[in-house]
Amino acid sequence: MRDIEKYTIDYSENGFEVIQEMYRRKKLLEILKKYNPKNILDIGCGMKPIFTEMNCIDYEKYTCIEPSINFYKNATVMASDNKRVECINDFYPSKKLQNIKYDFIICSSLLHEIEDQPAFIKAIFENCTSSTKVYFCVPNANSFHRIIAQRMGVIKELKEFTERNKRLQQHNVFDFESLKQLLEENRFSITESGSFFMKPFTHKQMYTALTEGIIDESVLDGLYNCSIDFPDNGSELYIVAEVQ
Repeated sequence: MRDIEKYTIDYSENGFEVIQEMYRRKKLLEILKKYNPKNILDIGCGMKPIFTEMNCIDYEKYTCIEPSINFYKNATVMASDNKRVECINDFYPSKKLQNIKYDFIICSSLLHEIEDQPAFIKAIFENCTSSTKVYFCVPNANSFHRIIAQRMGVIKELKEFTERNKRLQQHNVFDFESLKQLLEENRFSITESGSFFMKPFTHKQMYTALTEGIIDESVLDGLYNCSIDFPDNGSELYIVAEVQ
């Protein structure tokens, strides 16, 4: 069982994670614009919920379920003037969402932290219709920085757990095949997939390079745009899935 409040502190104290999250939102917004869903469920909205940037999406209702009391309170403040947004402070799956169907479900930067992943995916299945799209986003085992670490001898295997993986209470380091297999074993099929944001160094090294002025936002944007040249080696892996 995750210690959610400790996770909240560890997440918030990781400097480069704020930058990484910015590019996660960028990719997610690209996907949302493509599918233009009306009724959205966001499982674990984090410190800056995506609804704060969804003016370009013609959605009717957005529901976020967030177990961290700090993240939840923050989301409710941000949603105070938006009648289309509902915030729930609970773990997923929740009885409050039983028998409710959505046409788009967001599971971003979360699945690898879940202990019983098949049960979690089955719960998502219950909130789906035959046309629901589910967006999964996880750290990529084939990220360029992990490949460098393996070549350096820092890790033996690309899926090896790092100290950061352990500190953030993560249970899997996915590559595309392992994530695809997990989803297909639990009655989902893959609609589209890819990776994004090339990250050559660890979070700590990237943050130092940024704060010391060695790299700037234009370099970060370039690393994001490099995903088209290295489609398998971005730091984040995403899959859009639908029920079989």
